[in-house]
Amino acid sequence: MRTSALLAAVAALAFAAGFFAAPARQVATPRRAATSSTAIPSAVLPQPSASPVVEATPALNLPHAQIQSGLYHLNQFEAGEVGRAWSFVSAYNSGQLARVMAMLTDSPQLIDCDYSTRRMETIAGRAAITEYLRKQFAVHDQWTVDYYSENPSNTRLVVLLPITRRSDVLKKLGDASGVKRSFPVVFFLSFAADGTHIDLINWGTLVSDRILQREICTP
Repeated sequence: MRTSALLAAVAALAFAAGFFAAPARQVATPRRAATSSTAIPSAVLPQPSASPVVEATPALNLPHAQIQSGLYHLNQFEAGEVGRAWSFVSAYNSGQLARVMAMLTDSPQLIDCDYSTRRMETIAGRAAITEYLRKQFAVHDQWTVDYYSENPSNTRLVVLLPITRRSDVLKKLGDASGVKRSFPVVFFLSFAADGTHIDLINWGTLVSDRILQREICTP
């Protein structure tokens, strides 16, 4: 009996020692892999301006580890803008000029790269943008982007995180595949006060830094 009790005690102590020596492994919640190493510099984003009063929905207020990858909170107004941003990029990629122009305001602006000079250019007004887009669609200009809209102070802004850009121009000036994959800044679409029409298409930067512009506009 004493031997059995002694063996049982030794076994219990061995189990306890093993438990504390090798505690349960902590498993971290998977996080979404970054599609771009680009940060979002505040200097490239427009400052908040007057916008419609939108009733805020309650914040989730969950610990970060409990929020699933790819999930974020938008109110109805913001979700509508993200949906219209997706529609814009879809129409742009398929070369639907009339559909793209219908999404713009009466006096839109477009900022884009001239890859031949490696500098930014600004196209202003519907007539100029119509002509510019005709040329872009003729060279099969297409974007792959992710969408980001989590800044409550910028209710009229949808940030576009560029993944790739492809066109016949890039094929001629850059990679043989015609695909550009390196972007040092994020881009964005800025909406008018109604939240339905786009007044600024930014495929570049508002910062007048020649070095930065050259880096953005390198094929």
